[in-house]
Amino acid sequence: MGHTRKTELVIDNETGVVTESGDYRGLAKGISHLLNNQEEARRLTQNARLLIETSFNIQLHASRIMNTYDNLLTTTLCAPRNFASFDLFRPYTLSR
Repeated sequence: MGHTRKTELVIDNETGVVTESGDYRGLAKGISHLLNNQEEARRLTQNARLLIETSFNIQLHASRIMNTYDNLLTTTLCAPRNFASFDLFRPYTLSR
């Protein structure tokens, strides 16, 4: 069950049941529906798990962060102009 506020995790009838905020009757109806329809509850659970595993996994986020750093390091503003003369032990200043 979720709120009416947009969320990434609860997608109505795909990964859960969304009710209006404060709608306790709607919430009770949704819970009752899932308790009486175990296949539907299982489907929503499987969809929610798949969403978490594919969208919120640490390897994916780490890969995205590394790609961001790689892109930053290879741009002309951040990379030295002449790699052969670049001294790792000398502070590098950007020249424009």
